[in-house]
Amino acid sequence: MKINSNKIKLMLAKKQLTYKELSNMTGLSKTTLTNLSKGSCSHITIGKLAKALEVPVQDLIED
Repeated sequence: MKINSNKIKLMLAKKQLTYKELSNMTGLSKTTLTNLSKGSCSHITIGKLAKALEVPVQDLIED
């Protein structure tokens, strides 16, 4: 799946979260979160992000 890193950045700003805080919430490493800007990731990673950010998965993937 192709993730939209700009959407994640906007959601982090809206919730006033850092990548470190998101890492703690999801159990994903900061390196994994930083690498999301490169494009694709697994459906499990997207699911963890969506759960932590309290948004549907569709809000995180590119159209």
